[in-house]
Amino acid sequence: MYRVTVAIVTYRSKGELPECLESLLASDIPLKIVVIDNDSRDGTLELAQDWAARHPNIIAFGSGGNIGLAAGNNLVIPHLEGDYALMLNPDTILRPNTVSTMVAMLDGDPKIGMVGPKNIYQDGKVFSSYQRAWNLWHVFLWRVVPYSLTRKIYDDWSRYAESEVFYVSGSCLLIRSDLFRTMGGYDPELFLTIEDVCDLGRRARERGYKVVFTPRTEIIHHCSRSGDQVPFLAVLSSYKGSIYYFTKYNGRVGGTAAYAIVTFGCLLKIAVSYSKVLIRRRPVDRTNLGVYCKILPELLRRGPKIISAR
Repeated sequence: MYRVTVAIVTYRSKGELPECLESLLASDIPLKIVVIDNDSRDGTLELAQDWAARHPNIIAFGSGGNIGLAAGNNLVIPHLEGDYALMLNPDTILRPNTVSTMVAMLDGDPKIGMVGPKNIYQDGKVFSSYQRAWNLWHVFLWRVVPYSLTRKIYDDWSRYAESEVFYVSGSCLLIRSDLFRTMGGYDPELFLTIEDVCDLGRRARERGYKVVFTPRTEIIHHCSRSGDQVPFLAVLSSYKGSIYYFTKYNGRVGGTAAYAIVTFGCLLKIAVSYSKVLIRRRPVDRTNLGVYCKILPELLRRGPKIISAR
């Protein structure tokens, strides 16, 4: 009946989920939609279940706890129907032709395993939604350099031509269902981080498939709505994910290098917060400072364990 099953993992997504679901229901091809809630406790699951009660192609259930984005997405596997699975963030809005355009690309080239569309901000500006590589230099850019600066560099300098890439944004990616099953989905150790989709794309490429970015269609992506509500968990998970990823693929040397970079980044952000007080006489940003002061001891405690466990 369905050619595509959509997986949406939610966490405190009550505000943005309705627009996302409305855009999916307006799609020019029929979709099976599976909403998996990661213990939001803000009414998100109840809202999704209400939509499911009114629309027979929507399923909504809780994951049993906040198990992370990667593990949450994997819960769609028993519910997959059709040739393709769409991994979708709840803070996105799709065009009516978004899914059908990507389906046509996979139909037309059996060597493509994953495809992702162009992402745009709500104001229409394009932002980078793919990477051609992922190495320690990227970790430095994303974990040490201020996020706003790194984001601007990538947004302004990226080329938005259709091309084969290392990975596409996990905000919206279409993958062959059989490939997703064969790989066992995402690596559940990557709780919430760039590396979860980086790892997924890498494993797809290792199996001989291409990962393709396409500007033929686009989505609106509000960006990090869930993560912004839990900054400590979001940042710590991203740091741990970097350490885990480079340990997984580059051994203890790679993991140690990533650990050094993210620890330096954490220390730098603490130092910058204090310098603003001393030099510019600004009030202490206790929210931001508190996050990194809590993260540092966790990094010192957990980082070596992640490296030694591999």
